[in-house]
Amino acid sequence: MQRRLEQGGALSGNGAVSAAHPLVSVMLREKLERPVLLIAEGVKTQENFQQDVETWLKVIGSEEKPFFYPAWEVLPQESRLPHSDVISERLETLAALKLGSQKAPVIVTSATALLQKTFAPEYLEQGTRLFKRGDQMDPLDLIEWLEEQGYEPEAQVSNKGEIALRGGILDVYALTSPWPVRLEFFGNELESLRFFDPASQISREEIQSVVIPPAGEIGILKKLIESNRHAAATLFDYLPESTICVFSDFTLIEQQAQHYLEQIEELDPFFIGWEQVLEKIQEKRLTTLSLSEETVAADVQLDLSNLDLYRPLPGRAPEPQIAEAQRQEFFQQMQRWLRQEYSVHVFCNNDGERQRFEEVWNEYGGSDILEAKSLRPETDLGSLGRGFISLEAIIVVVTYAEVFGRYKVD
Repeated sequence: MQRRLEQGGALSGNGAVSAAHPLVSVMLREKLERPVLLIAEGVKTQENFQQDVETWLKVIGSEEKPFFYPAWEVLPQESRLPHSDVISERLETLAALKLGSQKAPVIVTSATALLQKTFAPEYLEQGTRLFKRGDQMDPLDLIEWLEEQGYEPEAQVSNKGEIALRGGILDVYALTSPWPVRLEFFGNELESLRFFDPASQISREEIQSVVIPPAGEIGILKKLIESNRHAAATLFDYLPESTICVFSDFTLIEQQAQHYLEQIEELDPFFIGWEQVLEKIQEKRLTTLSLSEETVAADVQLDLSNLDLYRPLPGRAPEPQIAEAQRQEFFQQMQRWLRQEYSVHVFCNNDGERQRFEEVWNEYGGSDILEAKSLRPETDLGSLGRGFISLEAIIVVVTYAEVFGRYKVD
């Protein structure tokens, strides 16, 4: 598969359960050192994928985090605006892609987000400014410019996209900044810049400069469309040509996109059609990989199945005695995998869960105490939605929830 993707074009990969799609995306990014766009059909799957990608990046030792590019949860014509977190995540992704802050990022998005327009890269570039110690400017002029870029004045800064002015001190929480920044002026001179904790409002380390991109999107986009000053763009206009687009079940994604477009008026300037999405992929010659759980013929046959056969998780908890028997059987199944030389990894959300798993494993992890101590799964810290098994790679990934059957995992 790696060689085929290096050659570009459109590939299909079947036999891969959706729970494994984040891992496939991370491995593609790691092996090929190219940006990866992982596309889910809806927001719930997108959120699960984001969590899983974060976990797999940590497992391989990467300190980078994936970018989350969500869709507006409201339409531009509605009186209410999208949640500030949605706009922050969208613009943080665009700014990072434009500035090239990561060489090969993983971006997780959804079908509807691909249909929604944003402002063009050239506007983002013009609306992004570098502020450094010693700069000369009127703080009130800076406030006016920040408001034009969508920053919201508040009495105290606590969220991204907010600003607060107190005398000669201006607090700004830029979308691309890990912490809000406190700009201290002496007259019109920017005398110092410091990060500060938004919870305690206590200053942290001093910095020499900060990059501030726009913080608003729909309001700015409306003005640009009305004035025709800049053509509207989409996420594809920000993606490098080396990007690999991974579709997590192309059919579901296409159906979700068409369903969403039924709510949109024709020729709406804030959206593009599904056919235009496919055209943009072709225009930029982006490599695509369509993953599916189906086992029909495809360019690449993968071997990544769910664990339902070994550990079914019903919607309703069974009786305690039945639950205990099922748990014991699954522990014995893990022992069988280990004896067959499978690499078994159990993912726990925290140290408490890992300790609990170790205790129960020691209690009845195998038919023999000595065997239970010598054959042990690897325990990893991280959140995963579901586990999977690969007979070909001889690996099993299990979540804490699946081990104990505490709740149904979607």
